[in-house]
Amino acid sequence: MRTNLKPLSFRIVSALVLALVFTSLVFAQTETASNDVSSQTSGTGLNLNVTKVDDVSVKEVLKPDGRPLIVNFWATWCEPCRDEFPDLIGIDADYKGRIDLRIISLDDPVEITREVPKFLKEMGSTMTPYLLRTEDESTVIGAISDTWQGGLPFTVVYDSNGNVRHARQGKIKAPVVRAMLDQLLTPADKVAVTEFVKVLNGKNEEAEFFYRNNWMALRKEAQKRGMIVSYELQFAEPSENGEYDIALITRYKDDAQFAAAEKNFAKLIEELNPEGPLLVSSLMPAEFRKSLSVRISRSMDSHF
Repeated sequence: MRTNLKPLSFRIVSALVLALVFTSLVFAQTETASNDVSSQTSGTGLNLNVTKVDDVSVKEVLKPDGRPLIVNFWATWCEPCRDEFPDLIGIDADYKGRIDLRIISLDDPVEITREVPKFLKEMGSTMTPYLLRTEDESTVIGAISDTWQGGLPFTVVYDSNGNVRHARQGKIKAPVVRAMLDQLLTPADKVAVTEFVKVLNGKNEEAEFFYRNNWMALRKEAQKRGMIVSYELQFAEPSENGEYDIALITRYKDDAQFAAAEKNFAKLIEELNPEGPLLVSSLMPAEFRKSLSVRISRSMDSHF
């Protein structure tokens, strides 16, 4: 009696061939999908490579790299997180290069190559993405902020020294965060040196020329080289009882910069005015101006 059954060896070989074909197809599809994502995101600045972190490595993510840092905790399943994403993207674009903005997803780890990069791509995100995986979220939450109750989204703003300057559970208020960043990015004047000068013998023209072409020229170059923060030349209104006629203000970012001022200005004077100060007439400075006093003030601003 004849049957339609193939020999066993033939069936084994056929099965192996089918398996190889199936594997090749799957590999080809995977490679194509990978190439498609690469081709669609290449040159766009999108950041879809999500880095997995745990309760230890996340501490490095929370450290600023010499400039203000925003860290946003979110998840793809969190509607308020998705709603606030455009605000985060806008802040990241407007402050690009001046701050760092890192986003940490609390999605399930399997989503690290699925929903998370998919959502980031849809939003056109260039922010640095992470996915947090920890067995004890409460420990991480407590270590980040005592105001965080575990809800999402949660956003923290750090200054360049790693101090928490703003923290919020719930959707961010973009104007508040922007104002905070502007404050952190604006150089605060820690040390201000003000010299009060009296013009002698009514020689206002000589005094003004002298300070504009010597004092201001030196400060302008010093600011350009990062030796001072700012400077200001003030002329007082004429008054019979006026104690001074000119106020010269130089501002430094900290005590170290202030301490180096004398040496820095000595080098600048030697470099820019080796033959002496520029004068409008033959009168020497001692003949048309007199330094009355110098006042040093220090800012107690919380930036420092």
